[in-house]
Amino acid sequence: MRTPITPNQVTALSLLFGMASGIACLFGTYSSILIGAFLLFTCYVLDNCDGEIARLKNLRSLFGMRFDTFVDWVVHAFF
Repeated sequence: MRTPITPNQVTALSLLFGMASGIACLFGTYSSILIGAFLLFTCYVLDNCDGEIARLKNLRSLFGMRFDTFVDWVVHAFF
């Protein structure tokens, strides 16, 4: 697989989408909750993609595993 994107970059992007979804839901309007749900869905899709990229490019690392777990905890804390 040829792409300059690393699994850790995808994980960081997942973190941004997850935090943005939590912030969007704070507004409490119907449209902001829909936007938050879409952002959270995108966060979870990216969360699954980072592991696939790591396996395909053979870029597995202890830091990557821990970073992914940390991001999961942070995103869950926003809800």
